[in-house]
Amino acid sequence: MNHKNKIYFFPAVLPLIAIVPWLLTAFGTLASIVIGILGRRRSSRFLKIGFSVCALSFIAAGALLWPSFRLRYLDKGTSLNTGSALPLLTTLGALEQESPTLPETRAAWDSWRPLWSTATEKRPLSNPVVAGSIVAVGTWEGTVDAFALSNGKPLWTVKKKEPVIAITHASDSLLLAGEGLHTAPFAALTAISLPDGRVIWDRVFQGHLESPAAYSAESNRIWVGTGPAGLWCLDARDGSVIWHKGGIHVDSTPLLANDLVYFSGQEDGGEKESVFFALNQKDGKESWRISIPGMPWGSPMLDTANEQILTTSGIGQIGIVRETDRGWAHAISLRDHKIRWTRPLSGNPLESSIVLGAQGLVIFTIQNGEIIALRTDSGKEAWSSQLGEQIVAELDIDDNQQPPRLVSLATDGKLRIQSAVTGRFLDEHTFPPGNNSAPRFLRDGILLALPRSIQRFHW
Repeated sequence: MNHKNKIYFFPAVLPLIAIVPWLLTAFGTLASIVIGILGRRRSSRFLKIGFSVCALSFIAAGALLWPSFRLRYLDKGTSLNTGSALPLLTTLGALEQESPTLPETRAAWDSWRPLWSTATEKRPLSNPVVAGSIVAVGTWEGTVDAFALSNGKPLWTVKKKEPVIAITHASDSLLLAGEGLHTAPFAALTAISLPDGRVIWDRVFQGHLESPAAYSAESNRIWVGTGPAGLWCLDARDGSVIWHKGGIHVDSTPLLANDLVYFSGQEDGGEKESVFFALNQKDGKESWRISIPGMPWGSPMLDTANEQILTTSGIGQIGIVRETDRGWAHAISLRDHKIRWTRPLSGNPLESSIVLGAQGLVIFTIQNGEIIALRTDSGKEAWSSQLGEQIVAELDIDDNQQPPRLVSLATDGKLRIQSAVTGRFLDEHTFPPGNNSAPRFLRDGILLALPRSIQRFHW
C-alpha cells in the first residue's frame, strides 16, 4: 500500500532567521538615533558613526529579506533551482543485486535479531520508503539517504537545505523529496532519479513541505501542499508550474480520484476551522467545498464501498500532548458533498489513516497513543487500543496477511503488531526511544528507521 510519509513539528516560537532582519533594522535605527543625539553634544564624528551603523544594519537586513522578497513578488512564490543551486549528490556505493541471507528457523524472528543493521550518521526523520531494491529516508540533517534493501549498504546521499520530512515513491524511476519544518521560510521539492539518485529538478517555495506529494502516472503530474503557499500542480518531467491554488494553508497530501483533487486547507490561520476542497485536476478550478471544524490535519482517503471520503481534523499542537487537544473523524459524501457523520476523537489525530474496505473499517492514530477503528458506514467504534503515552509515527498495514496486521512504533520505543480487524495484540518488542519514522512491513519482514540505525527483520 502507498502510505504517506510525514512527521509533525509545530514549535511555539518563530525561527531566528525570520526575526533577524527586523532586529537588525531596529538596532540600526536605535543606534543612529542614540549616536545622533550624542553627536549634537560632541562632534560630527558621532554622526558619521551613527549613519554608518544604520546603513550597515539596513544593508544586512535587506540581504536577508531579499530572497523572500524576490520569491514572493518577482518569482510569484516559487522558482526552479539550477546549476550549483541544485542539491548535491554523493555516491557511496554500487547497488548489488543479491538476496538477503534469511534465517533457517524462526529463532531469528522470535529474538528480534535483525537480518542486517546499518548505523546512520544522520538521524532519520521521514518514514522509510522502499523503492524497488533500495530504501530511502529523509533526515534531520537535510539529506535523502539511500541504502540497499538486501544488505543495508549505503548507496548515495542527496544534500538539501532543510530537514527532509516527506518522501514519495512516485514511480519506478522517480522519487520526490520535500523538506522544511513548520517554521521554514523556504522549502524545496526535489525530483530524484531512481535508482541512481541523480537530481532531475529542484523547485523552491515560500513555505514548507511537511506532507508527501501526490503523483499521477497517467498525467505525469504532481500535486503538493506547501503550507502557507497553498497547493501547487507541477509537471513531473521538469517541475514547471501548471496551476496554483493560493490563499490557503495546506499541510496534508491530497487525494486524487474522479478527475478531482481533494484536500483540506485553512483559509484563516486565526480560525480553528478548515475547508475541504474538491478541485479539477487539470486546471485547479473549484468543483465544491464544505467547512469542517478544527485544523486540517488529515490526508483524505477514498471509501469506494460507501461512496465517501474519510478524513480528520484537530485542535492542538502535534508533538505535544495536552488535555485540551481535540480531534474529529469525518465521512464526506461524494454524491451530495455533505458530511454523513462526524466522530469526536480522544485527541489530535495524525495525518494518515487506513481504510479496510472489505471489513468496513477505517483506522486512525491519535497522538496520545490511542489507535481507534471506526465503522465506515456509521462512525461507530469497532475497537480501540492504547499503544503508549505518545505516538508521532504512522501505522503500517500488511494486507497480504489474513486477517490484515498493523504495526506501530510509539515514541517510547515500543513496537506492537496487532490484528487490524479486532485490535488483538500479536507481538511486541522494545527499541530505543525517540523515533520519528514509521515502521514498514515488507513481503517477508519489517523495516525500521530508528534514531541511529536502519534495521531489517525477517517475518
